[in-house]
Amino acid sequence: MGKIRNILLFMICTLFVGIGIFSGTEYTNVFILILILIAANMLINQTKDAATFSIFFLSIFLPFYAILRAFLQLKGIETLSLYVNYIRDFVIILCFIIILMKQSNNKIISVRNITNKKLMLGINLLLANYIIGFVISLANGYMTLAIKGVHLNIIPILLVYIISNSSYINEKVMEKFIKFSILIGLIVSIIGIFFYLVRPGIFGQLLLIFSQQDESNYLQALNYSRMVSTFLSPNVFGSYMAILLLLTIHEALNNKIRSFYAIVFIVVFSVCLILSFSRGAWAFAIGGIFLLLLLSRNKFSKKQIEFATLSLFAIIAVFLVMPFINRGLDEYLLARFKSIFDFSNESSYGRSNNWLQVLEAFSNNIFGLGLGIASINLSYYPELAQKLGVNVVDGYYVKIIAETGIIGLLLFSGFLILVIHSLIKLIKKSSNERSSTYVLITAILFGFLIQSFGSNTFDFVNISPFLWIFIGFAIKLNRL
Repeated sequence: MGKIRNILLFMICTLFVGIGIFSGTEYTNVFILILILIAANMLINQTKDAATFSIFFLSIFLPFYAILRAFLQLKGIETLSLYVNYIRDFVIILCFIIILMKQSNNKIISVRNITNKKLMLGINLLLANYIIGFVISLANGYMTLAIKGVHLNIIPILLVYIISNSSYINEKVMEKFIKFSILIGLIVSIIGIFFYLVRPGIFGQLLLIFSQQDESNYLQALNYSRMVSTFLSPNVFGSYMAILLLLTIHEALNNKIRSFYAIVFIVVFSVCLILSFSRGAWAFAIGGIFLLLLLSRNKFSKKQIEFATLSLFAIIAVFLVMPFINRGLDEYLLARFKSIFDFSNESSYGRSNNWLQVLEAFSNNIFGLGLGIASINLSYYPELAQKLGVNVVDGYYVKIIAETGIIGLLLFSGFLILVIHSLIKLIKKSSNERSSTYVLITAILFGFLIQSFGSNTFDFVNISPFLWIFIGFAIKLNRL
C-alpha cells in the first residue's frame, strides 16, 4: 500500500504543480517544493546506493529536464536554467566517484567474464573515440565545443561503469526500474496529451522560449502539429515513447503486467509516438518491436494475441476520432507517412546532400575536426561550417566521421560489433527470463541505431542515458 500511496501522492502533486505554474499564482513555489519532496520520498524508497539512486533519479529528471529549463527562462531565472543543464552531469559524476572510491584498487573497467570483457571492451572503444575527439577539439582551439562534447557523449557513458560495479543492482532492481520508468512515462504522456489538445497556447510559449525563437513566431508555435510533451522536441519525445513501448511489450510478453494495463500503456504510448510525427522515432519503435518479437523465446499465448489485437483496434479508433478533435491532423499524418517514400522530399532525403558535403570535407580532414563540432548549429562557428559545407549534421554515422574521422569510424564499428555480438551470445546461452532482458536491451540498441541514420540519437541529452543504463544492466546481469 505504501508504494501505491506514494504514486498517487506524486501524481496529485504533479497536477497541483501544473495548475500552480500555469495559473501564475503566488503559490507556485510551494507547489514546486511539494513535488520535490514527494519525488525525493519516492527516490529514497527506491534506492540503496549511488547506482540505484542515479538510475531512478534520471528516470524522473530526464523527462522533465527541458520543460524545467523553459519554465525557469519564462520566469526570468536564466542563470538557474543554465545550471539545470548540468544537474544530470553532476549526479552521474558524483555517483561515478562514489563507485570508484568503493572499488578495490579503483579497477572499475576490469571484468573476469569473457562476454563481459567483450562488452566492456566495446564500451571502452567508444569512450576512446570520444576522448580522441575531445583532444582534437582542444588542439584546434575549440574548448567550448570540447566541453559540450564531454557533456553530450562522455559523461552519460559513465553510467555503464556505475551500474556494472554496483553491489545492489540485481534482477529485482532492474524490474523495478522498468516499471518505474513506465509510470513516469505515463505521466509524461498525459501531460503531452493535455497540452496538445487543451492548452496549446502554453505549449507554444514554452516551445518558443526553449528553442530561443522570437515572439513573432508564436502563431506558428501555437499551430505546431507535433506533440512534444515535457521534452519540447518532437524527435526526442518520440524516441522516449519508442523506448516506453519496448519496455511495456517486454513486460507483457513476460506476464509481468496485467493485460488491461498493458493495453492502456501501449495505446497511450503509441498515440503519443504517432503524434510526435517523428519518422526516425517511428523507425526506432518499429525496428525495436520487430527485433523484440523476433528474438523472444516466449510462445505467444492466446491471451497475449488478444491484448495485442485490442491494442491495435484501440489505436485505430483513436485516430478515427482524432480528425473531429483536431481538423487537418489526419492529412498531416498521411503527408508525413508518404514523405518516407518520397525521395524528392527535402526533410527526409535532402539531408543526404549534406552528408555528401561532409564526406567531401572528410577527404581533407581524415582524422576529423573534433568532438562536438557536428552536434550544434554551426552558424555560431562559420569557419567550421565552411569546412563541413553544412550548418548542421543530421545523422550520427556521418557525424562520427566528421568529428573523429577514420579512427572514430573504426572505433565506433568495433563498439557495435563487440556489443551486438556479446548481446546475441548472452541471449542464446541464458535462461528464458534473463534472455528476455538481453533481448530488450538489444532491441533498444537496435532502435537507437536505426534512428541514428537521420538523427543524432546518441547525443539526445535526456534519451541517451537510458541506453547506457540498459547496457550497464546487461553487464551487471551477466555478473550475477
